[in-house]
Amino acid sequence: MKIETFNTGRRYTAEGQRIAWATVDGVTYFVDYDRSIYAGLNHEATTNAEVLAAYDAGDYGEMVPVDIERELIRAATGDPDAKPKGFA
Repeated sequence: MKIETFNTGRRYTAEGQRIAWATVDGVTYFVDYDRSIYAGLNHEATTNAEVLAAYDAGDYGEMVPVDIERELIRAATGDPDAKPKGFA
């Protein structure tokens, strides 16, 4: 699975808005770690701009499989031990 990461620069947290995404079996999953939003887009995206545009438009809804979510969270934060916010 090839994971892409980017920071929108929006100041939701001191770290900005960190997003990681990957397309698996035709579904593009993303994690917005700083806003605790984890979802699949309603279509396949191929660029950061496409992911962000779909996210901003609310064009998402599918649940992220736990194994994919873990990898996306780790990529978004750069922390191999990172967990979803609110979890110890």
